[in-house]
Amino acid sequence: MVFRGVPLDVKRSGQLGNAAFALALFCVCAVGPLVGVVHPPIVVGVFFCALLALVLHVVDRLWARRRPSFAPLYASLFVVGAALSVVQLLPLPHALRAVIEPATTERVQWVLSALSPEALESFWPSLSTDPAQTGHELIRLCTGLFVFLVLADRCRKRTHRRTVYRALIASGVLVLIISIGHKVAQTDWVWGMFRATGRTPLAGPLVNPNHLARLYGVIALVALGYGFTARGRSERLVSFGVAAVLSAAVFLTLSRGGALAFVGAAGLLALLFTRVPDEPDDKHPVRVGWSLVALPALVFAGLAVAIYLAREGFLAELEMSADTTFETSKTAMYGPALRLLQDHWLLGVSTGGFETAYPGVLNVGELKNRTFSHIENGLLQVFLDHGVIFGAALVALLLFVAQRALSSVSARRDLVPLCALAFMLLGDVFDFFLEIGAGTLLAAALLALVAGRAMEQRRTRRHLPRALWAPALAALVVVCLAAVPAALLHTRWTVDQTLRTPDLPTLTLEQALARRPLDGFIAYRLAADARKRSHPRRALRWANRAMVLWPNLGPAHIEAARALWSVGRYEQALLEYRLAWRAKAFSHQKLIEELSRRTSSLDARLRAVPNDDAGAFSAVCRSFEQAKEHTKALECLDRLLAQHDLADAKTRVVHAALAAGDVDGAEARFQRHFPHQNQTGPVLELQSKIEERQYGLDEAYTRAQARVPAGQAAPFLWWKLYAAQRLRKTADALQIAKALRPLVHHPREQDRLDKAEVSLWHALGNLGEALRVAERWARRSPRDKEALIALLGLEIELDLFARATATLRRAEAVAKDDARLSRLRQSLGERRDESKEERARDLLK
Repeated sequence: MVFRGVPLDVKRSGQLGNAAFALALFCVCAVGPLVGVVHPPIVVGVFFCALLALVLHVVDRLWARRRPSFAPLYASLFVVGAALSVVQLLPLPHALRAVIEPATTERVQWVLSALSPEALESFWPSLSTDPAQTGHELIRLCTGLFVFLVLADRCRKRTHRRTVYRALIASGVLVLIISIGHKVAQTDWVWGMFRATGRTPLAGPLVNPNHLARLYGVIALVALGYGFTARGRSERLVSFGVAAVLSAAVFLTLSRGGALAFVGAAGLLALLFTRVPDEPDDKHPVRVGWSLVALPALVFAGLAVAIYLAREGFLAELEMSADTTFETSKTAMYGPALRLLQDHWLLGVSTGGFETAYPGVLNVGELKNRTFSHIENGLLQVFLDHGVIFGAALVALLLFVAQRALSSVSARRDLVPLCALAFMLLGDVFDFFLEIGAGTLLAAALLALVAGRAMEQRRTRRHLPRALWAPALAALVVVCLAAVPAALLHTRWTVDQTLRTPDLPTLTLEQALARRPLDGFIAYRLAADARKRSHPRRALRWANRAMVLWPNLGPAHIEAARALWSVGRYEQALLEYRLAWRAKAFSHQKLIEELSRRTSSLDARLRAVPNDDAGAFSAVCRSFEQAKEHTKALECLDRLLAQHDLADAKTRVVHAALAAGDVDGAEARFQRHFPHQNQTGPVLELQSKIEERQYGLDEAYTRAQARVPAGQAAPFLWWKLYAAQRLRKTADALQIAKALRPLVHHPREQDRLDKAEVSLWHALGNLGEALRVAERWARRSPRDKEALIALLGLEIELDLFARATATLRRAEAVAKDDARLSRLRQSLGERRDESKEERARDLLK
């Protein structure tokens, strides 16, 4: 071959093959640092890297007059999945789609009927529930296939398999270093861009701690198995050390599913070591006895280290497990998922379409405040994505491949990738690691190790004819490149990022809905857009569509209520507000505030919340209390207590009666709701407030001195503290503050107490003690303007001018326009001038 006059002997140098191998390994090792390869730009970048590796590998083999080898049985796992995704993406006529998926097609057409002709041009008539996301998943599967084809052919040699093992171990160490770096930086934002979930001591580089546990577990098992089979002693020690550290990292992620799967996989590895003989000619055989001791020891050592380093996190996870209810458990998703499977039993909801289809089967109030990107059960996810028939076929294929892989094992070193794959499959019972790029590429690398070993022993090996390689590769490239634009521009992640823009054009929103017609959230955004443009009837139309698509979407019920109120249909609006409350659209406080702006009627507000929800009833009453509408608050609380026996409401109703000026009514309610000698702090506070209104503050304080609260003393002591301050009993007030100090834990309450103590010490003339309390207050709340102003005033009085100047700068940064700062600034300048004059007079003397 001649390139511009320069001879290039590619087939002898093999540089293209080495470059392909390096690129494929880079794709696998980069999954951790690249946030798990879940975001579309990263997915597409890794896809092109893997495609380039495959092209270089094929060209290298063909120019060397050697046909590329591959294992069709193992490759079928990727090929079948990709083929099913292609089928789901094929454009089909409306009549055929109506026959295959009648209910879905009818609902899609109903949504599309409300779109403009310009937006309809973006509609893709396929069987996929979310075509863009299916294209994204197709690219992920093809990336795994490309990596597998390259690595499987290269891993026919032991040296290349050793390189893959070493690269995986090095990537695990790199991921751990990145996690520790995030911990040292005290940030839970992965690379400063993505918010990590959970309370794990190891944050990043994967956003989900469950996925991070899977990655650490896979590489820990690989390092452990490689340590048993490595030839050099130093290499063995390094591998065992990495395995020990990463096993501790598995538990440090606080992933319960990851920890269980890791223990199960390690036990499986130990069990299989006793069943499989080693190669007779192996110079470094795996010692069974040592491995049986080392494997459990490694697991328990990792668990012990993790508990030592993150004891509080483990206790929190145990408490969370104990407090888990059915609604907050992952199994709560299985019931609606089975309902969804009944609706889409033939072809499923399509690969990547679960997040769009699943909310459509949730009833109002069902599984509140949850994100449903996956079912978090890999087996059930297969059936949901591909239907009963094809899902069962995929599971059968997986079992057949697993049986063939186990039957091809001839030495203990062959168990390492199989046990790592078993760990991934077992972990997917609790999560969805294989459904993201990191899981797919790691599985591809492990399968390549299994296939390469099988091809080395000539148990499985196939050559595709040279005449078919080029057309097959070209067809694959064309199909994938057709899916790349959609995967890059129109996936859920990209659209959600775009929808964060507050004022999007209506056409942009309609085009997004045309690409994903079953997405209720985009329909809700169209309703909100129509409301902002003063089109209430159009807003109601889109809100209705959003509620039909996703019945549990609370914001859609809010928009429907707003539109109905605008057109005068008040009773229907109140009904939608009630449904929004059950669906937890926003915080209950915001919803009550919106109701307060709509109507001042007590009956109307109560009809807008669920009748059987005591918390909703109580929130309505609190809205009147906050608005200082004491008469309505009193009536609301009386009606609340007639239906629900709430301890909090009993004290609030007495407060409301006092606020309304009905002292006798407060006394009567106090006697009715607290008939026994209840000596808790809140009850004694109520009693003292009633006595204050009846007999005066002095008499009420005298009676309070004889009472000792039996529980929750803080409310009663707060009343006594402020009563002593108003009566100018400063010494008593300081004693009360001292007793109150150990009972106060919330920072806001501590600030209140510090403010009171500063005032008391200042009244006694002890400015030094007042300054000490003010400094403590300012240290705890460095941006509290009240603390800084109090500290500044004391420093000026004590002539601490340098410190006062620094405090003044801090206070101006927090509260620049506060009038008190202007007076204190002027006072500081005057006191500084007076001090200079005094020093000058002293010098003259």
